[in-house]
Amino acid sequence: MRRLLLLALALVAVPAAAQVEGVLQIESDLERFVLRQHALGRLPSLDPGALPLNTREALARLDSMRADLSGTDRQLLDGYLGREAAGLFGRRLAEGTPLYGNNRSTVHVAEEDFGVEVSPLLGLAAGAATVNRPTGEGNESVTVWEAARGLRAAGHVGRFFAEARVTETQVIAPNGGRERLTAPRTAYARTFGQTDPEYDYIRSTGLVGYRDKRVEIRAGRDRNRWGFARGSLQLSNYASEYDHAQVRLSLGPIAFQSLYARFLDPRAPGESDRDGVVEQRYGAFHRASARLGGGVEVEVFESVMFGDREDDNRNGFEPAYLIPFAMYRAVERDLGSPDNMLLGAGAAWRIVPGARVYAQGLLDELVAENFFDDAWTSKWGFVTGLQLADPGLP
Repeated sequence: MRRLLLLALALVAVPAAAQVEGVLQIESDLERFVLRQHALGRLPSLDPGALPLNTREALARLDSMRADLSGTDRQLLDGYLGREAAGLFGRRLAEGTPLYGNNRSTVHVAEEDFGVEVSPLLGLAAGAATVNRPTGEGNESVTVWEAARGLRAAGHVGRFFAEARVTETQVIAPNGGRERLTAPRTAYARTFGQTDPEYDYIRSTGLVGYRDKRVEIRAGRDRNRWGFARGSLQLSNYASEYDHAQVRLSLGPIAFQSLYARFLDPRAPGESDRDGVVEQRYGAFHRASARLGGGVEVEVFESVMFGDREDDNRNGFEPAYLIPFAMYRAVERDLGSPDNMLLGAGAAWRIVPGARVYAQGLLDELVAENFFDDAWTSKWGFVTGLQLADPGLP
């Protein structure tokens, strides 16, 4: 009976550090741990501006600098590396069942140059939100509930790696009506109820890739976030998942990423999932970054958005944008296209260990003499911020 109880607890336990394969989930505990160590100057060769990070690479970097960590961080790292039992019930659960054999993942199989892990994904959240009611009714403070459950599997064979995640989620999030056809950050969600609908959606993501010392190639369906800023102006993790392929290159202090993606346009009001295939657009993105020393990092990036157009006989992805090192602005001019070009740059400076400032700017349309005018020719944005990590304040 006791073993059955422990097994049941294991199946619903949420590991605190249940990932060693695949890529890190953006805003996960382990990713925050890695970025905090970078802000403290302990990972000087890491490029923090291209997320998600490769999990095995991140863990190897953490293990290499263990001696520089504080006592608390060493304990956290031991949990991430499996030297201490992870999970809601600790080592007793790992020793009482055949699960959590590596102290990290619910199920883990590892041999020489091979590894597979499987873990449940469970979540329950509640919080306050402000709803913008129809005109004249004002705003209202409500409670939002969310429940999710799913499964994650990941592994590697030699230099090849893969990951898949699937979750089903219900969200009770009053929005004052059924005008919103989907939940935030999702491509499609079923809705129930009349005035305050309940959202129900299944999210499925997955990646396959190859990694060696200098090059990493990925293809699949997931989010990305590029840029030193937490809320990047180029590629943000706030959108729903999208199909993409990307190449990452690392040459000492210089890093380069090139990504090609397909995006689905949202359905218009009144449309449903039975109204046919939604329209699609495409995007191509470049980013290059460099570490200049003294805690200074710089980045430049460009992207182009385009799609099927009847007026210029375009059909499908534009092959000219597949060239990884081409300047998209020059290519767009050569094509004589109406595509949307974005250019930008950013910088970050670790002033002292644990204090890091960053800034990023983006240009869409630009006519210099009308830069500050409220016109379609002036579309630009910028973001600045300060990251503090263990600043040592009393």
